[in-house]
Amino acid sequence: MFYSCLVNLRSTRWLRLVVLGLLVAVNCLAFANEVQERRIQISLPVFARVIAVDNGFRDKLTDKNVVTLAFVYSDNRSQAVHMTQSLRSKIKNIASMKYQTQVVTVAELMDANAITPTAIFLAQNLPAEQINSVIAYAKAKQRIVFSPFVGDVERGASAGIAITSRVNPFFNLTTLRESKVEIHALLMQMSKTHE
Repeated sequence: MFYSCLVNLRSTRWLRLVVLGLLVAVNCLAFANEVQERRIQISLPVFARVIAVDNGFRDKLTDKNVVTLAFVYSDNRSQAVHMTQSLRSKIKNIASMKYQTQVVTVAELMDANAITPTAIFLAQNLPAEQINSVIAYAKAKQRIVFSPFVGDVERGASAGIAITSRVNPFFNLTTLRESKVEIHALLMQMSKTHE
């Protein structure tokens, strides 16, 4: 009798520990998603400002002088659409110019018949092969690739954000150089950089 009570007590403790562990994991995941969504929301207006200070910005517009922003995703189109809607609610124009957004996959971005965007925003944390393809495309087209995701600037994205006690633009100097993209010197002085 005593032994069976002890086994039940141990089983109950084990079950409580498992449930507690699951609750902690779910809360951590929810917090991580919340942090990532916050980074995205902070990044959208920074993205608009960064592309406006690309010294070659005016040469990257459509024939009708419209800014075209490509939001590139891998498998979560709805998240990319949400980002474009959020950008529209925050930013009405870019450098006093109208803008349009495209929600595209990596393959659609690189389609020979597609419009070359003014700049590219990574709407998902892409696998290495896909981000490398987007970066190679952007270098060839002399475009900025902006990513809100931690580690992407180090992986080769042209720009992102660095959050410390304040938010700063974050640039990959090697990618900018290889893309022949020049950012206004004043912004570069106030930004974090990665070589």
